[in-house]
Amino acid sequence: MITIGIIDFQNTYGKGLAVSLGENVNFKVVLIVNSLEMLIEKMMLPGMNPDIFFVAIHSPAVTGWKSAEWLHKHFPDIKLIAISYIVKYMEVSEMFDNGCKAFFSKWITEALMRSSVQEIADGHFHSKLDECIDEASFRKVTNFHGVFIPKMNDLDKLFGKWLVTGLSEADIAIQMRVTESNVDFHKRKFFDNLDVHNRPALILKLIELGY
Repeated sequence: MITIGIIDFQNTYGKGLAVSLGENVNFKVVLIVNSLEMLIEKMMLPGMNPDIFFVAIHSPAVTGWKSAEWLHKHFPDIKLIAISYIVKYMEVSEMFDNGCKAFFSKWITEALMRSSVQEIADGHFHSKLDECIDEASFRKVTNFHGVFIPKMNDLDKLFGKWLVTGLSEADIAIQMRVTESNVDFHKRKFFDNLDVHNRPALILKLIELGY
């Protein structure tokens, strides 16, 4: 029996997911919560240690990566699956950075979702297109849900988060404690990688990526 937990502020989706998973006699949903606070409270109960946990990326109260981070830190043996209706590369990347083993679009078909959960439990899951992808496959893609993925190191990603804020380059330099020339260098690097020619167009592209 594979035990499953779900954290998603959309209670109706969580309940629907539980029903769908329950159609497989090998699966048993043992926990559904809608906040990080409730997750922590329930997971501290004796014997509460699901094999697999679905973690929603989006929530009004707390971003999904924080829930994934907490679960991965305190229960490293649980296999985490990131889930979302809205699919953006950087948001999915952040979930993988915090311990998730796979990403499922919430639009995934029930049959594919159940078979993929079984594969994750067995330890041999591989990508089934963009709707259901493992970390290794995700890190290799150059196009994700119709958005071109530029090659970025961790420093590029950090600059990207500041470039979408609308702050001037001088203010970004102050906040990051770097020179304006550093900010300009990374901005122009994004221009080249994303084939844009001004900052408004760059911001739109970075938002598409999930910054």
